[in-house]
Amino acid sequence: MLILNLDVINDFQQLHKQKIIICADTDDRGLLFANQIKDHLFAKMGKDLVEICSDYGTDPDTGKFVIDPNCSLVKFGKEFLRDHILNFIP
Repeated sequence: MLILNLDVINDFQQLHKQKIIICADTDDRGLLFANQIKDHLFAKMGKDLVEICSDYGTDPDTGKFVIDPNCSLVKFGKEFLRDHILNFIP
């Protein structure tokens, strides 16, 4: 069971953003957590503003898909990760 800090999540309601991108690990636990956040925000805001990013790049050394945004940040740098997140198409 994952526990959400609803105080932090509720603050999103006051941001008045067009889109919120959640960058969680793309393993089962990461996606479960991201979907819980998405469902909570939808219930609170009444509209679907949330996308779950699942593209953090491919490791050039192994050719394998990177499932962890932090690994992508450390290995490729912040510009690489930012570009992948901002250009993500669900």
